[in-house]
Amino acid sequence: MEEKITMKLYKNLAEFYCDVLSVVHNVIVMYGGESSLASLARQILEDCAYDMKEIRQCHRCYKISNEKQHKFWFCEPCDPPHELVWAKQKKFAFWPAKVIQKHDNYYDVRFFGGLHQRAVVSEACVKPIATSLYQLRIKKTSTFKKALKELYYHQRLLHLKKRKSKCSSPSVSKLDIRTKLSTENVMELKPTIEEELLVPQKLPSPVVHQLPQCSSSSSRNNKERQVTKGHCDCSVKYNEILKEFQRRIEEEYKVKEKRALKALADKMTKDFEEEKKNIIATALDQFHQEVEHSRFQLEHQLLYQHQQELQNLLDFHQQELLDVKRKQWCTICQIEAKYQCCWNTYYCSVECQYKHWEEHKWTCQKNASTDHKTDC
Repeated sequence: MEEKITMKLYKNLAEFYCDVLSVVHNVIVMYGGESSLASLARQILEDCAYDMKEIRQCHRCYKISNEKQHKFWFCEPCDPPHELVWAKQKKFAFWPAKVIQKHDNYYDVRFFGGLHQRAVVSEACVKPIATSLYQLRIKKTSTFKKALKELYYHQRLLHLKKRKSKCSSPSVSKLDIRTKLSTENVMELKPTIEEELLVPQKLPSPVVHQLPQCSSSSSRNNKERQVTKGHCDCSVKYNEILKEFQRRIEEEYKVKEKRALKALADKMTKDFEEEKKNIIATALDQFHQEVEHSRFQLEHQLLYQHQQELQNLLDFHQQELLDVKRKQWCTICQIEAKYQCCWNTYYCSVECQYKHWEEHKWTCQKNASTDHKTDC
């Protein structure tokens, strides 16, 4: 298929579409109808069918929209030219548009300006292009001014194209062209200051230009200039006027582009600084919150450990106290006792018992019997 396109062997769109169908058929036979390649082939077939439908509607629009050789590609007129209307979508204002195709009471339109989007709107949402802006009550925003500027440029190109086609006929002489290209007609082709700058209070409503008819040569100029029939140099003049107009628009576009880029750079710098400050402030707040949270957790953990240590020490002290209370101690030296004299008197050794005997013998319970005394 690529070789056929390169060698220009396709005579019509049907041959190309048949080759695409053959590719889809072969892919399904080789890899199965449920494979990923088959799904991709079906998608290619749908895209091909859509593009062929667009080509059949208007091959000129399809070619221009895909090539986009310059920034005013949408303003180039087709042959035959599309109808110009004011179209409106739901919740949007009226907008200048080209009618691509009409289906019953619905219009398939493509809007001027911006992304040149397409939409299908009902007949009630379509107004003639000759309708004034005051009747439409359109808010003149920057995007609308850009769309209106493209509309004016498209109308001028249509005007020049129709004049060129009429003046290229053999029955019109060069003298007729010079007569028709008077100062008044040339001023119609040149963009006015108001239209170029698109001042809101002086914007004229877009009106379809009425083409002047080329008349026969006037009798008073026949003696001055004689031109052979079939020869016309109006295309040169139109090309010069068009080039001058395009140059002025490009210069204006460059100036506005520089201003817009500068304004955008300043705005981006300002937004970047503000965003940087906000990010730093947010990071600092988050850092402080994390520090406070960590400090609170650490304090809580240390307090819990301290309480646990105190509780352990208190338990250990109570246990030792109980152990001490269970033991008996020597009455003389306060060492753990090994011997018991009576119910409340204990000694660690015999020496301590002898030392305490002079004092204890009067209260000793064992003094009741002589045997006990002897034993003591």
